[in-house]
Amino acid sequence: MGFDPSFRHWGVAFGTLSLDKNDEISIKMLGVGLVSTSKSQKKQVRVNSDDYARAKHLFTTLSGVLNTYDPVLVFSEIPSGSQSANAAKGLGIALGVLSSLDVPVIQVLPGEAKEQFIGKRTASKQEMIDEAYRLYPKLNWRLNPRTGKPIQDMEHAADAVASIHAGVNTPEFTDLRPFLTGL
Repeated sequence: MGFDPSFRHWGVAFGTLSLDKNDEISIKMLGVGLVSTSKSQKKQVRVNSDDYARAKHLFTTLSGVLNTYDPVLVFSEIPSGSQSANAAKGLGIALGVLSSLDVPVIQVLPGEAKEQFIGKRTASKQEMIDEAYRLYPKLNWRLNPRTGKPIQDMEHAADAVASIHAGVNTPEFTDLRPFLTGL
């Protein structure tokens, strides 16, 4: 499974890995998804009550996804840095949710995912979406009815796909391969 964690839009991708005769890894993607949260429109006594509810929604939904698909491990982009206090809060919540999920995580930096997936660390969001859709056009992408291409929010699902592609090339995954069955 692949994750692109975020407080507002958490990208999810799931698939299977297998080894061919030459010990090369083959990735078969089965689906993508997006777990979204947004600020409540209701007036609250405390602003952080809304943050708590959104964090709880992320944790509960993602725990359900993990229970449904029962992945052996997750490849996840690890967000870093923020431009504002609000962004720092979202980053902290996303990392807290990710670290609380009951599954081993292989960490991938966003630049590593872009480089492994597109071939350049500075790939744009649109390039990531286009490549993921090109490689896996039959997945359950949410498409723009006018253009027939994935909507912009699917950038998070595309990043989750890229985290799998990058994650299988990490030293951590290489070290785990002898212990994983079915590969």
